[in-house]
Amino acid sequence: METRNPFLHFKNVLCVYPYQKELSSMGFMPPLGLEYIATILKRFSERVDIVDLRYEKKELDYYLAARPDLVCVSVNWSHEKNKVRNLIRQIPSDIFTIVGGRTATEDADNLLMECQNIDIIVKGEGEETIKELLENRPLSEISGIAYRMGDKIIHNPHRKLGPLDPNFVIDRGLRRYKYKLISNKFDFGYKVDGIFSSRGCPYNCSFCSFNFTAGGEKRRWVGRPPESVVEEIKSMEADMAIFLDENFTFNIKGVNEICDLLIKEKVNKIFAANSRIDIAKHPETIEKMERAGFKILMFGIESAQNRILKQFNKGFTVEEVKECFEVLKRYDIFYHGYFIIGSPQEREDEMVGIADFANNIGLNSIGVSNLRCSIHTPLYEIIKKLEGFKLDRRGRVYSNAYSVADLKLIRKSIYRKFYNLSSIWKIFSFILFNRMLKLKMIYSIIKSSSSIMIESMIYDNRD
Repeated sequence: METRNPFLHFKNVLCVYPYQKELSSMGFMPPLGLEYIATILKRFSERVDIVDLRYEKKELDYYLAARPDLVCVSVNWSHEKNKVRNLIRQIPSDIFTIVGGRTATEDADNLLMECQNIDIIVKGEGEETIKELLENRPLSEISGIAYRMGDKIIHNPHRKLGPLDPNFVIDRGLRRYKYKLISNKFDFGYKVDGIFSSRGCPYNCSFCSFNFTAGGEKRRWVGRPPESVVEEIKSMEADMAIFLDENFTFNIKGVNEICDLLIKEKVNKIFAANSRIDIAKHPETIEKMERAGFKILMFGIESAQNRILKQFNKGFTVEEVKECFEVLKRYDIFYHGYFIIGSPQEREDEMVGIADFANNIGLNSIGVSNLRCSIHTPLYEIIKKLEGFKLDRRGRVYSNAYSVADLKLIRKSIYRKFYNLSSIWKIFSFILFNRMLKLKMIYSIIKSSSSIMIESMIYDNRD
């Protein structure tokens, strides 16, 4: 007999973001994926509550006592694994429970075995799957889910990617919390929000799996109408809006149109976005972005070695990175660079050399993480066949030469070398010059000792 499917209409739905700690020291973003699902659920229910345990003072039991008839849990990350599973087990077995998210997709069998009260796991992008569940279709006809049938775990065929609704906007009225820009306990005084102007990525970095479905299908790039994007931004209460696109600047025409509208509508916010170094080929667009309020651009540079960039299939060289930053340095924008360490044949001196490279090209800040490989990525198959290389349960790559602990120490060395007095002063000069220093931030600076303040800015504990 199939697991029950009572979907028609609900009185009380509870959506839970189960993590109590952030993945990194910079943690402040609302759980947009869960909010997308909650917005859809609102059409089929009388009440929807979102509980984010990072900000919640009450225990989950408090909300379960209200006896919701549906609980949805977002399991996106592998940290706090045992805590998250224990939390799911707290949900009474007579409450219909759906779990989704990236880690839930990758670990569906174990989750269903260890948490017997889970009814359904939604695998991959969940918007269309949830709609079909709510339409009360037979489970056997719904692709992209895993569930029990007696003692067996059933995996339906993976869901094929369909078209996205370019005008779909989350209901921010469902939020219970004010999300702020915080690094550890350092409060910058800004309310923050996130937005997607596109989904998917046109590039093929060998280590990246964020644009693949559970079945290995790649999400093609799809952009939203600029008018829709700007209208959503105008509805935000936040001081800062972060574009969460894989590459906001892929469609230069769309970027120009968004900036034109922001300038025309006199939208007064700070914007941050992921970009790619070849934006330097469009100086007129960078100038327009600066006028529209873009203060922070983040680049996935990954390495200071050409052979590793080639291994990662980045599509550019170290020399091209340097050339692009000669252009980028002309603009009053804060540049953050992402780097990866632990690649095959990468030496310790090359990893530590990231600090000098980043300082020399003009980055304001950096983030360094261990190489990770997920299934469906080209690098995954290569790593599996390399002698002396292994993957831990979180997908981190380590080797006989460099353990996870070794790489953590190397990462700290990179941070200490990059964040010298000169680079820290450059950060504060940018903040002061751009009048980004709020009273609450001044209070935080006075309250914190300089050593704690520096550590909170530079220490990345994602691993």
